[in-house]
This record gives sequence, structure tokens and C-alpha cells, in this order.
Amino acid sequence: MMAHTSVTDPAVAPTCTKTGLTKGSHCAVCNTVLVAQEEVAMIDHNYTVIEEIAATVGRSGSRMYECTLCGKRYKEAIPTLKEGHSLIGKTWKIFALYQGSTRINKADWGTYTGAKLVFNADNTCSYTVMNKSGLITSGTSSWSMSDHTVYIPQINSLYNFSSSSATATLNDGMLYMIMWTSGGSHQCYFTPNGEAILDDESEAYIGTWKSDHIYMPDKLLRIPCKYWPDIPTSTIVISDDNTISVDGQAGSWSVNGGSFYLDGERDALTLNDYGQLLLFIGDGMYLVYTKGDSGKLPTMTEFKLPKGLGSVGREAFEGINAQVLVVPSGCASIGIRAFADCPKLKLAVIPKSVSTIANSAFSGTDVTILTPSGSYAGAWAEEQGVNVIYQ
Repeated sequence: MMAHTSVTDPAVAPTCTKTGLTKGSHCAVCNTVLVAQEEVAMIDHNYTVIEEIAATVGRSGSRMYECTLCGKRYKEAIPTLKEGHSLIGKTWKIFALYQGSTRINKADWGTYTGAKLVFNADNTCSYTVMNKSGLITSGTSSWSMSDHTVYIPQINSLYNFSSSSATATLNDGMLYMIMWTSGGSHQCYFTPNGEAILDDESEAYIGTWKSDHIYMPDKLLRIPCKYWPDIPTSTIVISDDNTISVDGQAGSWSVNGGSFYLDGERDALTLNDYGQLLLFIGDGMYLVYTKGDSGKLPTMTEFKLPKGLGSVGREAFEGINAQVLVVPSGCASIGIRAFADCPKLKLAVIPKSVSTIANSAFSGTDVTILTPSGSYAGAWAEEQGVNVIYQ
């Protein structure tokens, strides 16, 4: 019998879409397989990221991958970030300290310089803060976060807070906390290692900013006198020649040590992770500005005062441009000309808890009072000749 005439069956390289074959052979005359070819498994796809949308607090993200060999794509979801994620692994120190609306020079901070907070992934928190006697106190507590508010039970007990002790600004860019000492209350603004959020990226401020809304913490007890008229409520224009216009009033700005200064007097502006500009105005309150023409404050529809508010001071919101005012339950008094000369204000919702309203509280404002039957606000409106609707 004749010997087989061997012919080589060449190997076939595998790809990421097809299997391959090893080298084999067969007889050219009778086709008998002399060395069988074996299947070689497909190789892995070589994926690279071609597009990524970062996740934020309240919004999921995604990554788009593409194989460089075959072009196949797939998308991977990035889970929504949990509030408080950027608190962890950093030492938070005070970078700005206020008493009322007065900024305190760092040289006069005293023991406040040693205040710090450290948040851990296991929801424990190490703190060094001032207690009500004006002394530094340290300890470890648990912590949690909801709706941008950090809850630290041990610090709550130090200051007799009913629910919260520190309020994080949007996306955890900054922590705000009141420290009540024997010398009175101080408003403390914490950042990682006490540094400004933006560092030296001052060019991010350049442009025109429109006011969007005002943030007032629910633990705020009183709105001070002549509050609103002193607040820039419309437009901030920041130029790269270190000039700034706030509601048409010219000034200067500078960045010193990573902090943004208006006319060299107060560290008032910072950017959060949403690209919003925050203008701090004391007592935990700040205005939020957005770049371009998307601001809403000049024509805002509803203006809600904070839940814990007890009184509204004299001329506090004179000239405010809201259409609807909502006074929270628990508020007891509304001062002289508090909402006077508000041309757009058409409806004021006033709870039964209000027991004192100055005669001129709504002077020059054509408003209708919405209030429960039998309330002081209703009787006041009838006496003053102001329109009233009973709930």
C-alpha cells in the first residue's frame, strides 16, 4: 500500500469574534486526516473607553467602551454618587469664620484654628470643635447625610441642635457649621485642609452670572433688619482684568491664597461642583448664581422662608421680586416694612402662628393674604384693608 501524501493544513489565528485552528495535515490522495486540527478559543475583546459621563449626587453616569479589534461597543452604567461621598478621607478645617455678618481675621481666630472634622467610610467621624463654654472638645461620633445636611449626633448634643449640626453646600464643596460659645455664636466654613475649593483656578469665575435662588437654612431663627435691600440680587460680572460689577456697582477682586476676595474685604464667592457661584451672606445663608442668562431670582415665582424661622426683621425683604410668599408655621412676627414696596408680590401665605404684624409690613404692596380662619393675620388684614382669603 502506498504511503499517504501529506499536505499541511495551516493554522488559523483566533479573533475576538471567531475561534481559530491549530496546524494540522491530511493526505492529498485520500483526504485521510493525518494530524487533526484543534479549535483555538476566541481571544478577548480589547475594550477602551471612548466616552464617559461622570456620575454626580442625584444623577447616574455611564462609560462607552469600544473594541479596538472588531469595533463592538457596550455601555456601562456608573451608579449615582451617594451624598457625602466627597467628605470621606479628608481633614476638614475652617477657612472662613464669621460672627454675624462680620468676617473675622485669621489672626483673631484663637482656638478656632484647631477645629477640624474627619469623616470615615464606616460612618464614624472624629471631631475637634468648640463647645458652648468656648473650649476645644474632641471625640468620635457617627455621621450621616441627607439633602446636603450632615448629621453628627455628638455635636448636636454639644449645641442642643434638634436635628442637624453642619450643613454641606451643594455637592459637599463646603461645610457650614454654627459654633455657639460663651462669647456668642460663630459661623464656620470648613473645606478640605482649610483651603479654598477653587484654589487658583480663578479663570473659572470670569463671565456674567445671574442670580438663581437664595439658600436659607431651616435652623435660621430670625431674618435681620434691612436684610434683602443689602443683597446683590441680579447680576455679577467678573472680568479678567480683576474688576467686578455687582448689580452695576464697580469693584475689584483678587485671589489670595486660593480664596476669592471682593474689594479685598471678604471671602464671599466660591464655585460648587455644579458650576454654580455661591455668594455667602452670613448666618449660613447664600445666594446661588448661574452663568449666562439662566438665573431665575429676579422673576422668581415662590419665595419660601426657612422652616425654623421665628421672626422677620424690619425692612428685611423690602422690594423683593417674588410673586408668592410662604411664611412657615411657627413664625411669630413680621416687622416694620418687612415686605413693603414689592410690586410683583400678589399672594402671602401666613400661618396661624403669626401673632404680630406691623401696620406697614406690606406697605406699597398690593397683596392678598391667605391664612386660616380665626388667625391674627386675617384680623390684621381686615383692619388694614388688605385683601384676605381664609383657608
